[in-house]
Amino acid sequence: MKKLFASLLLLFTFLHLVQAQDVVLNELMQSNVNVLYVDNEFPDSWIELYNTTNKSINLRGYAVGDSEKYSKAYILPNSALIPSNGHLVIYCDKEEYGLHTDFRVESGKGSLYLFNPKGEIIDQVSFAKMPSPDVAYGRSSDNADEWGYMVTPTPGATNMGGVTSTILPQPVFSEVGGLKNEPFILSVTLPDEELPEDVQLCITLDGHEPTANDIVALPFEMTIDTTTVVRAKLISQSAVSPLSQTHSYIYYVQSLNEPLPVVSIVTNHDYLYDPEWGILGIPMEDGQNADVEWRRPINIEYFTDGEAVFNQAGETRVQGSWSRRFAQRSLAVYANKRFGTKRFEAQMWKDKPDIDKFKSFTLRNGGNDFVSSRVRDAFAQTLIGRHCDNINWMAYQPCICFINGVYKGIYDIRERSNEDFIEANYDGLEEIDMIENWHELKAGSDTALNELFAAINNPDVTFEEIESLVDIDELINHLVYNSFITNTDYPFNNHIIWRDITKENPKWEFVMKDLDSTVYENEDFDYFNFLYQYYDSYKDKSYNLASGIKLYCLLLENEKLRNLFIDRYIAYMGDFIHEDVAMALLQDMKTEIDAEYYNHCMVYFEDPDAQMEAWNWHFRNIKLWWGKRREFMTTFLADYLELGCVVPVTINT
Repeated sequence: MKKLFASLLLLFTFLHLVQAQDVVLNELMQSNVNVLYVDNEFPDSWIELYNTTNKSINLRGYAVGDSEKYSKAYILPNSALIPSNGHLVIYCDKEEYGLHTDFRVESGKGSLYLFNPKGEIIDQVSFAKMPSPDVAYGRSSDNADEWGYMVTPTPGATNMGGVTSTILPQPVFSEVGGLKNEPFILSVTLPDEELPEDVQLCITLDGHEPTANDIVALPFEMTIDTTTVVRAKLISQSAVSPLSQTHSYIYYVQSLNEPLPVVSIVTNHDYLYDPEWGILGIPMEDGQNADVEWRRPINIEYFTDGEAVFNQAGETRVQGSWSRRFAQRSLAVYANKRFGTKRFEAQMWKDKPDIDKFKSFTLRNGGNDFVSSRVRDAFAQTLIGRHCDNINWMAYQPCICFINGVYKGIYDIRERSNEDFIEANYDGLEEIDMIENWHELKAGSDTALNELFAAINNPDVTFEEIESLVDIDELINHLVYNSFITNTDYPFNNHIIWRDITKENPKWEFVMKDLDSTVYENEDFDYFNFLYQYYDSYKDKSYNLASGIKLYCLLLENEKLRNLFIDRYIAYMGDFIHEDVAMALLQDMKTEIDAEYYNHCMVYFEDPDAQMEAWNWHFRNIKLWWGKRREFMTTFLADYLELGCVVPVTINT
């Protein structure tokens, strides 16, 4: 009996039953950029709960959500404890584990709800569109009735500092960022409007977000005569400060006939270079940490003709797998409405002038071709993209990059092979199914993929059945081209298929991805034998991979498909695959970055001269390979597909 009494006492002391007034919503942040860091990330948004009692509370079975329906709320884990008169922060980042919910707090107008295990709402709060990222909305003090924008966010701590409805404006720069060639005096001043008496101007020059520790005297002036990044914001004890205003002044003379665009990234140095949690600082030799996808907040500017096309807040992460082992790493760059601007707006790619709005892009290091020609992927994709109407390919634009004012060499601005690509290339289309590598669901549903696999594996499948499910024309383009350039990382890897589910009878289409390991096998490489070897190796191991590879094998086995495939192959080899056309493009791409490449090598290679020599050798080798490959494939196709003799034809018109 004593043991039972002790157990009951412990239960009521530490796992006190929650009453309606015992736990309340206390504070929230719709867009967390710099305020809260947990589990190596900045969670997109967060909620704080407060325990109004002097006893610890276990929230087992309780839930939070952005809908009145308990069925849609996120159930808190059994381990969710709030100490007496304490706080619990819940991370709203769609990660869906522990205290990380399956939803984000809306950056616009919305509501939040707290439920007990019975599904009853025990607290709720409505909020307006956020005035800026990093602004918290909370009670004036813990459990107070008054809500407002908090002068100082306090996640996991006592609400103090009060609330306000006053939002400070941005300081005024005398000159916006851009490419400069003459010294000038920059002044940053207060805007001409009523401001709190205690307002202070805070400025940093090293990339970190200004705080009250960075106050400068007014009037503020400085001479700018070298590359400098300036971040400025106003701070007051009675008002809320938006994210800082950032401008980059770039002094860099390019020795090119047509100067490259310039990208400037500005952020806290440790976000990138800390040896433990900086995304460019942690070691990644031999592919280590290839799955790390930590995101870090940045300000990014894009300059063409010396002037800024856009200047906005966003975030970045390292992209790629094995290519992370190189000194220069690829970066995925994201816009999002929770940063204030939902998309980037610019015409970044000359080959796709109609694309002027997009959610993300990649600053690529050339992939696994980084130490070789650096342009294999861009060259291979651009060649077919410019000459083939029915192909989804990643456009390319080289640029020069600066991070916190430091020159980081050449990067390639590339589209990303995900749902953002479809939205940008197909007039905002978002209702799609998308699958990567035959099994990884990127968007929509995989139900139709299983229907495709069933048809592929039917020994009696007809041309008409395949045609009803797949864009045959594009499928042929992919096998023709990937077999010619010897893409041995395909079709079991770097493979994207998608379909537009708004259509009455949607068909699977394809997206070119990562051709950085092509144009390097022996010119007499038998790609078709390679294809069947991989099919044999996967047919007893992976149903999805084997089925996907078999789709390409059908092009060689089905009579109608094979005839279309043969015609297309011969036509393309006489057209854009011809070495005169292909090598003219390759030379243009080399010339575009030739004069800048040595400066790039100075940053990333111990012996820049040796790297320049190797770089030029790779271009010569690609030219030799291409001519030999075309000659071999002409004869090989005739023998492999039993087409008879090769006959040269001259067309005079």
